[in-house]
Amino acid sequence: MKRRFLNMLTAGAVSCAMFLGYAGSLTMTASASDMALAGAESADDAGSAEGSGESDVSGIEMGESEILPTDEMVTVLGAHSILTNEMVANEYEWVKVNLAGSYMPYVIPHAEGNPNVIHFLYVRAKGGESPETFEYTDEERNKAIPPLGDGVTGLVPLIMQWDYRWAFNWYGGGPAALTACAPTCMAMIGFGLTGDESINPWQMCQYAENAGYWVPGSGTSWDLVLNAFPNHPITGQKISPDQYTITAELNAGHPVLINVGVGKFSAVGHFMILAGMDENGNFILNDPNNLENCSRTWPWEDLSSEITAAWSYSYNG
Repeated sequence: MKRRFLNMLTAGAVSCAMFLGYAGSLTMTASASDMALAGAESADDAGSAEGSGESDVSGIEMGESEILPTDEMVTVLGAHSILTNEMVANEYEWVKVNLAGSYMPYVIPHAEGNPNVIHFLYVRAKGGESPETFEYTDEERNKAIPPLGDGVTGLVPLIMQWDYRWAFNWYGGGPAALTACAPTCMAMIGFGLTGDESINPWQMCQYAENAGYWVPGSGTSWDLVLNAFPNHPITGQKISPDQYTITAELNAGHPVLINVGVGKFSAVGHFMILAGMDENGNFILNDPNNLENCSRTWPWEDLSSEITAAWSYSYNG
């Protein structure tokens, strides 16, 4: 299979800005990037417009995509995407016209500036489905961070929530591409620390839902982040979200999960991972929703005011 690598990405850093606002308390707070209730009139009515999770596109004349060769789906919707705003401009116009009302009102407008999300919405309307089984790529097994260049690795691999391998599956209140930033982050951590390929975003979505960590009307409970690995010797702990503490954890080989609030990364809130540091002391950021944010490293001053909470993870196997 031909591999494609990141080229030019988006003009803006609109992260998971397509979701509901915060809901809950300090003990039960939802990741806002996990709260896109597609086609719902209210947070408790997630199936009203899309039912079992399939878009209602009856009577819609499907557009044609020039960037959807079947044998390259993994690279088009995976971490090696080269999609740009220009490449998906026609798809975005089609989505705005033909999918209006299929998602909550803010989903489609806020997809602008994130070409992979636009392409996901388009492909889903064309009947895109995730495979029943899949394998991690060699790059993921090697903990690669492809947007930073060949050979760059982190403490955990970069995995995107809109990757076609799981993105079309239904999680909680919508397709995993729009609702599963927390499970995707936990899969990055679990797989990255253990190498156990049974830990993956779709497995984590199923676990979170079955264990009650998806909260209808809110999203994924923060309780998931310290209870995601019941069958693995992984220890997670909440840490102070300051530069000294986070740097020390990363230097010890412990990936750090962060939650960010309203700001440069999100209009409502989002989970991401700090996967290491470069030679200049800048942070490697694994944003499961936005590849542009992963294509550079971040100085602490660009992160400090955004982080609302942090957790570190160690493997005791």
